[in-house]
Amino acid sequence: MKRNEKLKQKLENIDTEKGIFSPAIFRQSAKSQKVLWLFTTIGNCLISLVVILILSSLTVNTTKNGLANLFSTADMENTIKSTAAESYAAYDNSILAYEGEADTLSKATTTLYKTSGNIMDGYSTIVNDKIPLINQTYGKFIINTYNTAFNSASGTDEEKHDTAKANTKTIVKVYTDNSSMDTAVKAVVPYFIDSYLNDYYVSKSTDIPALTATAFPEAGKNYILSDDFTENLGYSKASLSEACYSFIENTITKYRSIIDNGDGTIALNDKYKIQKETSKEAVLSLAPANEKEQASSMFDVIITRYMAKPDLFDGDIDDYFKVTKAMAISEVAKATAKDFAYFEKLPSFTVE
Repeated sequence: MKRNEKLKQKLENIDTEKGIFSPAIFRQSAKSQKVLWLFTTIGNCLISLVVILILSSLTVNTTKNGLANLFSTADMENTIKSTAAESYAAYDNSILAYEGEADTLSKATTTLYKTSGNIMDGYSTIVNDKIPLINQTYGKFIINTYNTAFNSASGTDEEKHDTAKANTKTIVKVYTDNSSMDTAVKAVVPYFIDSYLNDYYVSKSTDIPALTATAFPEAGKNYILSDDFTENLGYSKASLSEACYSFIENTITKYRSIIDNGDGTIALNDKYKIQKETSKEAVLSLAPANEKEQASSMFDVIITRYMAKPDLFDGDIDDYFKVTKAMAISEVAKATAKDFAYFEKLPSFTVE
């Protein structure tokens, strides 16, 4: 009896030493429940796979979002920096233009506009027999004075011509000095008489309108090329003289196309139209090729504001002139901004 108890105790000790896992029992269990074990294994694998996918997806999304934010921030930073630089440059250039190009263009625009009107008035005064000087037109008076001086002079025809011109200019100067002519107009009168009488000396034509139409632009050109012209507008005298010649010629040509084909008068609206067209052509002829579009935009703003209220413009009443300059610059700035905005949206491509 005691022997059996000892044997039983020994067997129990052996089982305890082997632990709770029994390979034999496991093999038996695996054989009898292999389907359950298969599904359990597959399930565990699927769960592990899902967990791995979720974790990897989170990592990828984080990386993707991080990169997206990086590029977005870089693009935003580039946009902010470039916009800030462009805005500063635009502001800086606008300030310089306000006291530079805009100021010069504003004054040149209105000066040319008024000069165009003076040219038409001057032409009309010389050829119009309704405004006589000693019972004759100004143009006829100049020719008759010249002929009288020429016939009483001595020497060759060239010498008599020069003497007669000088005497005529002296006599006409008496009338111009006592007139209400603008100082700049008075300065051009001697050059007009020279051109006018030179044409008459060669052609002996008494066609006063034709002689006047030819002499006016030539006089303006010679005046600018002379030492009497001291204005420094940043252009050479040669370029200014050519622009002046075209300006005066265009003004008289357009003016004559109306008065010569009518009753010798012109409506104010037609006159203003000629002034606007010829002054703009003169401005654009002097502008560099890459700045003509900007000059055109600024001219339109300036001349529209001037024609609406010339007294406020000339006197800068209520800062009308200053506001006009600012509006002209603003018009160019807006056009430039639109060009840049459109350019940024263009697709990039390689140019051969």
